Amino acid sequence: MKIFITGTTSGIGRQLALDYHESGHAVIAVGRSATALKALANQGMHTLELDLLDREATLRNLTDRNDFDMTFLMDVQAASQAIRKGIEKKQAEIHFPKKLTWGMKAVALLPRSLWAALARRMVTS
Repeated sequence: MKIFITGTTSGIGRQLALDYHESGHAVIAVGRSATALKALANQGMHTLELDLLDREATLRNLTDRNDFDMTFLMDVQAASQAIRKGIEKKQAEIHFPKKLTWGMKAVALLPRSLWAALARRMVTS
């Protein structure tokens, strides 16, 4: 299975990358430290030096390379506004974009065996 893991240059993200790689999975390790990423690359992992908080770099290196429509993509300002609105309303859950989160809630209502089968069909190895 191909696994995309962020925060792989230290801590839990690094350990997850090492564990999955050791288990035979193809790991794409993302992080900010070139030195730490080089150590992971030397172990055979694909690496991407990227600060996910840098919107332009994220768009250039990830989003813009997709060959499919990003239906639920929203900009930082809209996401921030949705979070603030939810907090101000004292909501227990904050949904943004609503199409995605309501769809996920609908899937969660299905029996586990059914949604697990659907998820397996979506995974490519």
